[in-house]
Amino acid sequence: MNKFVLAALIGTMIGSTGCQGTRMAPVAKEEPSEPSCPTELQAQVKVFASGTPRTIPHELAVDTGFTNGVLGRRLLVSVSPNGTARGVRILSSALTATTFGGTFEGWAAIERYGSGRALDVSPGQLRVAPFLSGSTLQSQTISLDLLVVPGAVPVDEMAVSAPQLWTEDRRPISPEALQISLTRLRHFSVYDAVEATIKLEFVASRSRSASDRWECSVENHITLVDRASVTPPLWDLRKNAYTGKSEYWLALFDRGKGPFRAIFTSPADAAGFAQWLRQTHSTRVGPYQLGMFRPEYSGDARRMVPIGHSVIDSFQPASSDDLNDLVIGRLGEP
Repeated sequence: MNKFVLAALIGTMIGSTGCQGTRMAPVAKEEPSEPSCPTELQAQVKVFASGTPRTIPHELAVDTGFTNGVLGRRLLVSVSPNGTARGVRILSSALTATTFGGTFEGWAAIERYGSGRALDVSPGQLRVAPFLSGSTLQSQTISLDLLVVPGAVPVDEMAVSAPQLWTEDRRPISPEALQISLTRLRHFSVYDAVEATIKLEFVASRSRSASDRWECSVENHITLVDRASVTPPLWDLRKNAYTGKSEYWLALFDRGKGPFRAIFTSPADAAGFAQWLRQTHSTRVGPYQLGMFRPEYSGDARRMVPIGHSVIDSFQPASSDDLNDLVIGRLGEP
């Protein structure tokens, strides 16, 4: 290969690799954020909120039977400006509600005069934008209806009931003839309050100047669902230890289904069943064998029900002495 051909090849390689001019893509400029809210304005705007029970609409009911898996709540939010904050121009606004100890089910509704507002619901947060009505900051109150799932994953279990425990002459029905009814129900695996942080964010201005505007935010922390509302109306039969803390719970054993704890939908049903057991001294009820299990808690016993597998792991046949010592307890309470 002569030197003229070699020079031509080198020139071609250089031209195809690195000697062509390149242009850098322009870097997008970030939009400048609004200045922070003046301390005076920030202090003059207050947000108040509260959660109250709300009946779940029939068409939104999770189950047609007895259920404690979802709670309806009405969230009432009030905005109160004072002093020079009253009357400032509002350019945009948004309200967010963030939950702790529970989640939103995915449905929410704003009151009828909340037209023009958009609702965005996720399990952990609700957002309303725009939230403030009117072009200036004024006192106003808005309510939202929500579905809240407190605690952890709902637990499906069976409630025990016996339509008839005694004959007409007040004699206890024999254990072999006693009819037991089981009803599927849903309740929480954790009984604790649901907290929420309510945060109002808005862009305000005292004039029409583009430079005279601020980003402001005000928040409040509330109890959306208190613990008393979370604790379901369910009762159990348990045997107290000498220390006073519940040590064993009553359970029923079925050959096909295995053991399951005895839960009742009223204290009267639980008391009647316990009285029948003390009179008959029977360790069997119809097709079921009675037994006791030791609860295993994964946290604070005052907030949690026993872990489901502890019924199977610690189940043992009940004795007559066990049945004589049974007392009524509220599910979720020590």
